[in-house]
Amino acid sequence: LSTIETIITSSRATVECIVLGFIRKNTRRITGYLLEDSTGDVPIEFSGDVQYQHPIILENSFVLIEGIYYNEEDVLVISKIGYPPPKIHEKQSSHEIASHIDARMFVILRDIHLDDADTFQKLRILLTGYDSLESCPDCFVLIGPFCYEEVSTDYSRSKNSGPELPYCDFQPKSSKPAFKSSPIEANKHNVNRCLAELYTNKMVLTQGHMQYVWDNSGKRYLDMFSGIVTISVGHCHPKLVDVISAQSKKLWHLSRAYVYEEIYEFSSKLARRLPSSLSTIFLCNSGSEANDLALILARLHTRSFDVVALRNAYHGCSLAVMGLTGISSWKFPLPTSFGIHHTTNPDPYRGKYGGKACRDSQFQVQRDCICAPNECLACNHYIEDLQDLLNTIAPSKGIAGFIAESIQGVGGVVQYPKDFLKKAYQLIKQRGGVFIIDEVQTGFGRTGSNFWGFQNHNVTPDIVTMAKGIGNGFPLAAVATTPEIASVMEEALYFNTFGGNPLASVVGSKVLDIIDEEMLQQNSYHLGARMMVGLKSLMNRYENVIGDIRGKGLMIGIDLINDQKSQTPMEKADVNAILEDCKNMGLLIGKGGSFGNVLRIKPPMCVNDADIQFALEVLKISFENHLSRKKGKIQ
Repeated sequence: LSTIETIITSSRATVECIVLGFIRKNTRRITGYLLEDSTGDVPIEFSGDVQYQHPIILENSFVLIEGIYYNEEDVLVISKIGYPPPKIHEKQSSHEIASHIDARMFVILRDIHLDDADTFQKLRILLTGYDSLESCPDCFVLIGPFCYEEVSTDYSRSKNSGPELPYCDFQPKSSKPAFKSSPIEANKHNVNRCLAELYTNKMVLTQGHMQYVWDNSGKRYLDMFSGIVTISVGHCHPKLVDVISAQSKKLWHLSRAYVYEEIYEFSSKLARRLPSSLSTIFLCNSGSEANDLALILARLHTRSFDVVALRNAYHGCSLAVMGLTGISSWKFPLPTSFGIHHTTNPDPYRGKYGGKACRDSQFQVQRDCICAPNECLACNHYIEDLQDLLNTIAPSKGIAGFIAESIQGVGGVVQYPKDFLKKAYQLIKQRGGVFIIDEVQTGFGRTGSNFWGFQNHNVTPDIVTMAKGIGNGFPLAAVATTPEIASVMEEALYFNTFGGNPLASVVGSKVLDIIDEEMLQQNSYHLGARMMVGLKSLMNRYENVIGDIRGKGLMIGIDLINDQKSQTPMEKADVNAILEDCKNMGLLIGKGGSFGNVLRIKPPMCVNDADIQFALEVLKISFENHLSRKKGKIQ
């Protein structure tokens, strides 16, 4: 269907394009240029003197379109249209754009993969409004480029440097080093090394704005990991900067031993987001603290001690909640697991049971389904494992509780069979236990379809813990529960010095406002769906690299494999090389999972279409580089 052409611009730079076809009936002379097809049948004239056998692109005189995708109704959609920078940066209406498209211009679709003739035909109709060449007016379409050589040092990139980052009008301040020595060198001597940095070739980040961060050389990166799923509304969001500045001049810190209005405003606003039964809010500083408090509440309320968690779960790294965490790499050889029991992780992809219809996900696992009509047998098997565990640990007495993430985060964006949490809830309640949901990563609209992840499972927990996105990077966390359960904390004094102080409370309150005002939950839903469609296309193309894609909204995991047949997790060195490639091209993503082979896509919820397309293109190039390295082409 497609051919590769080398196109020459008027400055003699070359552009590699995939030419799917020209739509043109007549020729027209434009200031000495005669634009015609690239077959060589009709020469291309330049200034009336020199003839070329390839089209000439008049720089700054073509229309650039990015982001072709199918929406939920299977309709082909263009998500972005405009001139390449620097000519036009601001958005234009479709009418204004249409007035520019005529026979004098190329229409270029950048980095688009069209894999069948039907899609091309739909695209042709979409761009021209005509369903046949015979009825089409004087215009033509050039599809490409998938890569191109540098034309301008400011606005184009070579094949090795990757695609161009989406336009950003924010100008970072120049960074002056705070130390005589490099921060990276200082890190070796003064900062603990218990958590290794993600990258081999480290960069020093100095500034952030919305979905972007900059290093000390001025290079910009698209942050698709949001500071480990923490930046919910955007780095240094101007509205948050304003409220922090105003509050810091008014009242910075008071403890709960005093009365101040900020904590009441935030707590009531947060409670209105939750089921009406969860009306009592405790404020603290981190997810580990929140889950620690949830354990205390469950054990005091039930007067029982045993708590069930999932294997592969992550709930923090304090001494108390380290026992809840079910990933060995986050555990020390310490007595952390008194009364903690782990049941089988209900993972439809890498778990014991699973099939093609188990998950509440846009795309399902590629394995044979063992389920019967209207019944998920995989879910039933995992529930049987939980039942066996309960019979073993508490055959004649009650249980304190059960805790799970709505979607496992650090564990690799694992989604459970659709009814697992609902059926687990029933088992735990039969034993008199408390049902705890960890919303540290999934809360505040990130999953798109609902504000809270547990709402996707049709359960109402007894306790909800939350952190990270609640403060957009400010140290803030919370526990929500019923007044009855909360009352057990009145048996003794309980105190958290910084939890919910005036500054933290105004930050949390403004984050909730921004999520509403900027429709970030809706943005997570739509852009997450588009990201998943793009990843599915990459999965089809790189079946020996991607074993599974999963997630909801802007909480997405890409399970990397060594090969399609074995589905074994990709080796750590290969995963790190892919991360390094992405970073070098300006894309920051995370990794996780028990084997460290899952790429984690969890950006600030303010990302846009252009960011999604950029991330997909960088991932595509990174996967190509990985395959080339495997073949020995890249040393």
